[in-house]
Amino acid sequence: MGGEGTKRRPMGLKSSMSKKPKHVDSEAVADPSQLVNDHQDEKTATIALKSRQDGTSDDFEDLEEIYNNALEALDSSQEQAILLFQGAIHDCDRIIKLKYSENQQDTLPTIFYYIYGMSLFNLSELLEPSDAIEYLKLASERLNQALTLIVSSTELNPSLLSKINIGIGKVDLSLAKSNPIFMNMESVDATLLKFDSAIQSLLYEIKEKSSTGSDDTRDTDFNPAKSMDQIYSVIDMVLTFSVFADDIQFLLHLINWSKTELSIIKYGKL
Repeated sequence: MGGEGTKRRPMGLKSSMSKKPKHVDSEAVADPSQLVNDHQDEKTATIALKSRQDGTSDDFEDLEEIYNNALEALDSSQEQAILLFQGAIHDCDRIIKLKYSENQQDTLPTIFYYIYGMSLFNLSELLEPSDAIEYLKLASERLNQALTLIVSSTELNPSLLSKINIGIGKVDLSLAKSNPIFMNMESVDATLLKFDSAIQSLLYEIKEKSSTGSDDTRDTDFNPAKSMDQIYSVIDMVLTFSVFADDIQFLLHLINWSKTELSIIKYGKL
């Protein structure tokens, strides 16, 4: 039902992965053929993408829309979500190849690396491939690139910073569950610091926006209820992860961290 002001983008992406992704260092460009086989399956996902008033479109806006559609599909159709996350990865690879060929890789925005990393993470969770660790390693690399960009930026974006920290934490916990090398107190503490930073930032934002009485509906990046859902989701994630702890001290450490964060929420000690 593509109406005026929209365009249709075919997402002909195979719903299973048959090629093992290779390790990619920070300067290399990922090849999507290592992750998905594009245009080789009868299953397609077609989504409507908004165009600008002049009829043009923006690659990064299109990418963000594909990713948001994938997140929405998680609640209704995992198969559709898989296709869309694969589509996001396909677009990320196309964009990054283009930028590298033009020697403009430094112009890639923070949101690009965030979407790239989270799409890889979500596919690793949905498909549970035998080589999930490679997906997670590349997801971690992309998300850390996003973190490097945002902390060095002159424009403050606490909402996106929180999402990036939570995303890195999710990937790190998945790596810890997948590989004993990452299942240790030192590695997990680094993850908890990321989560703590995200929670503090979200609580501060809620407090600041509430104190100013901001109800600007244009502020689409801020939603107090969604922010609290994010916080409780992180704490629940850590508690769920604690069952994988290999000793009682490790288990208690994770439980105590969760209790501390809940106390911060309850008593508002930022």
